[in-house]
Amino acid sequence: MSIRIGLQLQPQHAEYSQIRDALRAAEDAGVDVVFNWDHFFPLYGDPDGKHFERWTMLGAWAESTSRVAIGEEDGGPDYDLSLLKEWIAWRDPR
Repeated sequence: MSIRIGLQLQPQHAEYSQIRDALRAAEDAGVDVVFNWDHFFPLYGDPDGKHFERWTMLGAWAESTSRVAIGEEDGGPDYDLSLLKEWIAWRDPR
């Protein structure tokens, strides 16, 4: 049995370059999978602070990595499926 290591990066209150650097550091450290989350605004701190939308972030992460698996947590069964379909239609199938 092998152990896989996962990490959640919370895409809030940071520049994208900082989030990308954390993602690359996780990949370089041997993390197997990195997740972001399903929120449209920061969950703590300034409610008007920086925050990146999950599907856009996954596209950026796919461009920035070569080995680590990427995904989003709790995809939300309450989404309009036609909208959800448009969001994910273009993502990297790694």
